[in-house]
Amino acid sequence: MDLGEIVIAFGDRIVRGNRSTKISEHGLNAFDSPRVEPVGEIGIDVLLANHRIKRSNGDPILFTEFDTDIEFYQQSSGTSTRIFEGYVKDDNIHGIVIGGYGAGNVQTRLIQYIKEANR
Repeated sequence: MDLGEIVIAFGDRIVRGNRSTKISEHGLNAFDSPRVEPVGEIGIDVLLANHRIKRSNGDPILFTEFDTDIEFYQQSSGTSTRIFEGYVKDDNIHGIVIGGYGAGNVQTRLIQYIKEANR
């Protein structure tokens, strides 16, 4: 299809991947893109919106200037928060990706550290 961007096709909608959030763990339209209209609708036919990013026939652009000071933290039941707390306090870490549970939940014991990281 003429889509030049990452999308999530789920239920009857196609939403922009980098603007999407999971809103339901049970519903057929489990993903939404708040403040951004869907880039398509899925029904008998697939209808793509005009505001989508279309495929390009030009040469691909390679982006290499990424911040690599990002850590991944996988939640585990019953473990200490020491590692996560260490990530938050380390000035050399610029971001933390948290591996959530099936519904995308974060353990309540991490919330105080997440708030601290956002200051």
